[in-house]
Amino acid sequence: MKPTTVFEDNQAAIALVNAESATQSRTKHFDVKIKYVREQRSIGLIKVTYCSTSVMGADFLTKPLGAAKFASMTEPLASGSVGGHQNDTSGPAHHVRADQ
Repeated sequence: MKPTTVFEDNQAAIALVNAESATQSRTKHFDVKIKYVREQRSIGLIKVTYCSTSVMGADFLTKPLGAAKFASMTEPLASGSVGGHQNDTSGPAHHVRADQ
């Protein structure tokens, strides 16, 4: 089975997932989640990939944006075209982020 790609713009989160060592004391409060994500990666169910914040499709739902950025992020939804293709499910807008 092909792994699900998790697009992430937080490079520290990617480093935590890819680290082979135990977590540090400052990450203790989400230690179980990190271990779960590492396990899913190690058995090949997920693949964590860096994706620039500027192309994160769901950011307009979770972050305050200026009018121009908001319009550029929501226009593909209004036209029914995401990622440049009608009903395209290959881009970061259709994948789960690792830090959520």
